Amino acid sequence: MKKFIYTVSFFAILLTFSGASAFAQSITRIKADIPFDFVIDGEIFEAGKYVMRVHKTNTGAEKLEVRDAKNRVVYEGFMMQNGDTTLGKPELIFDRLAGQAVLARIRLEDKGIGVPVDKDSNLTLASKERKRIGGSSN
Repeated sequence: MKKFIYTVSFFAILLTFSGASAFAQSITRIKADIPFDFVIDGEIFEAGKYVMRVHKTNTGAEKLEVRDAKNRVVYEGFMMQNGDTTLGKPELIFDRLAGQAVLARIRLEDKGIGVPVDKDSNLTLASKERKRIGGSSN
């Protein structure tokens, strides 16, 4: 009976650690030097260097974390997968709304992420001009 309890305990611990390590490895990091002011979900950010981290949460949703050049978290939000992938480096896709660049999508090798647009903001659709900024993932 003791051997059975030890065996079950061992497999329970093994499954716990393997699940935690698999979750820890699912973060995609994108380094980007964005040469223009831009908007994410209604928040305005100045041009500069940013690190964006995309990872899947325990519930299966995608979470975006944006850090500035001083490594401060300046934005966190939940995103939706849209299936729009890329074959090379990750891409940030910006739409032009009311004269401002708005982060609309993030393309990764294995998935695409749709970034929500704040409907309560004063941004209105001015044009569908798109800009692409390539980044490097680590």
